[in-house]
Amino acid sequence: MDIGLKLMMMEDGYLDGHEGEWIQNPETISELFDIFWPLEYQIHIHVKGDKGMNELLKVIERKMKEFPREDHRTTIVHFANSTDKQVKKLSELGCIISANPYYVTAFSDNYSKIGLGPERASAMVRSGTVEKYNIPYSLHSDLPIGPSDPLYLAWCAVTRNHCMAMCIART
Repeated sequence: MDIGLKLMMMEDGYLDGHEGEWIQNPETISELFDIFWPLEYQIHIHVKGDKGMNELLKVIERKMKEFPREDHRTTIVHFANSTDKQVKKLSELGCIISANPYYVTAFSDNYSKIGLGPERASAMVRSGTVEKYNIPYSLHSDLPIGPSDPLYLAWCAVTRNHCMAMCIART
């Protein structure tokens, strides 16, 4: 697996001991929310790692206290790695999710072996937990990461298939 695929910030790091990297540091995200939140923009933010999700949840919670918005529709894009507790918090804060279900199909086998370990890798894209908390969500491909094939993406979401051979055959 290319190291580029293991850059997301994870609370427990990676099996090989590296930590990942911030693409946008939490302070900058907080500053951007300070600008756009009171202007009532609908914010879409990409986050893949659970450590990044923790930082984002702190910012959204702070903004809701400072400037409550009933239907802010902040959208979490990608939503690769999270915890049940984080999903519950997203629900409480009124967020929406745009998930890439292809992460499970394309990456979980490798992440299981050399990235995150089997437990964390198999819990990528927690759509069942999202459904449990009645969070509005949609699916996307993040082309070229996933194929532009809506029915296949729906299949990925429903079956949560981890078969790399199928991925390679489809692309």
